[in-house]
Amino acid sequence: MPGGVSLFDSIVVFENYPFDSEAITAHGLGIRQERDVEPTNFALSVVVAPEERLSISLDYDPAAFDAPTIERLGAYLRTLLEEMAADPERRLDDLPLIGEGETRGILDRFSGPVTAAPHAVLPALFEAQAARTPDAVAVLGDGGRLTYRELNERANRLARRLIASGAGPERFVALALPRTPELVVAVLAVLKSGAAYLPVDPAYPAERIAFMLGDIAPDTVVTTGDVADRIPAGVGGRILLDDVECGRRPAELPARDIDDAERRCPLDPGHPAYAIHTSGSTGTPKGVVVTHASVAALAAWAREEFGAQGSPMWWPRPPSTSMCRSSRSSARCWPAAPSRSSAICSPWPRGRKPGRRA
Repeated sequence: MPGGVSLFDSIVVFENYPFDSEAITAHGLGIRQERDVEPTNFALSVVVAPEERLSISLDYDPAAFDAPTIERLGAYLRTLLEEMAADPERRLDDLPLIGEGETRGILDRFSGPVTAAPHAVLPALFEAQAARTPDAVAVLGDGGRLTYRELNERANRLARRLIASGAGPERFVALALPRTPELVVAVLAVLKSGAAYLPVDPAYPAERIAFMLGDIAPDTVVTTGDVADRIPAGVGGRILLDDVECGRRPAELPARDIDDAERRCPLDPGHPAYAIHTSGSTGTPKGVVVTHASVAALAAWAREEFGAQGSPMWWPRPPSTSMCRSSRSSARCWPAAPSRSSAICSPWPRGRKPGRRA
C-alpha cells in the first residue's frame, strides 16, 4: 500500500484490561474523571467495556461522519444486540438492524400506494383501447401502419383461423416471423384465440430453434415461406402468412371480437400468455411461461410509472432486443397496446446482425 494510506479506517475494541476499584478504595484513594480527550486515528472506533452493565461507545471523526449518522449506527447496534439477547438461537442473517418504527418509515417513504392488480386477459385490454381510439395508429413498420381498428380486425380474423387449427387456452403457437407489423398481428391473434405464443427468432441457430420447439411443443407454427425451411419437420401444423390460400381464408372470416363461446374453453387471467427462453445458467435455454395476469399487472404499472399515453414505443427496441423473446420486450409492447400509443416494429438495421450492440 502507498504511504499515508490506512489499511482500515474503523476498529472495534474490547477493553478488558484489569482495573481493581476495591483495592484503590481500600487505600483511601479515589478517581474522579474531570475531562477526557482521547483522539483516534480511525474514522470510527467502537469501544466495548465489560463492566457490570455492558457499555458501548462510538468515537468518530467529525470530518467523516455527522452526529445523526452515528446516532443511527448506535441505534442499529442496540437493536441487533437486543434481538440477539431475546433469541440467542436465531441465525445472524435473520436478525434485524432497524426497529419497527424506522421500518414503517422506510416503507411509507419509498412504497407507492397499494393498488389491486387488474384481473384481466390481454385481448380484453387491447379491445377496450381499440374501441376508445379506433383510428389512432397502433403499429408502425416497414410493412406500413395499422390503426387500432385495423390491427384488431386483422387479429380477430387470424385468431379464428388459429382456433380452427386447434389453438386455445393451455396450448402454444410458435411465431417464427420477421420484424414487421404482421408480427404484432400474429401475437395478438394468438392471444385472442386463447393460446400462448412462443416467439422464435428466424435468425437463431438451427439447434436453438429445434430445442425451443421441442421444449414447448407448440400445436401450430405461424411463419412465412422464406422462413419455413428453418422450422424442423414434424413440429405442429403450419400457417404461412404470405401464402395466397392462407391469406384468403382469414379474410373471409368475421372481424368482430372473439368471446369465450368461440374458444375451446373460457380464457382466464391465470392462463399462459407467452413463453420465453432465457440463456440458462448452465448454457441450456430455460423456458419460462408468463400468464395474462402477470403481463396485465406489468403493463398497468409501466403506464402509471412512465406514462405511455400517446407516445411511440419500440417493439422490440432495436437493435438490442431480438424479436419479442424477452420479458423486457413485452414490458415495452403492452404498455403501448392499451394506452393509445404506437408500437414500432423495426427490422434489424442494414449490416447489423442480431445480438450486436451499437
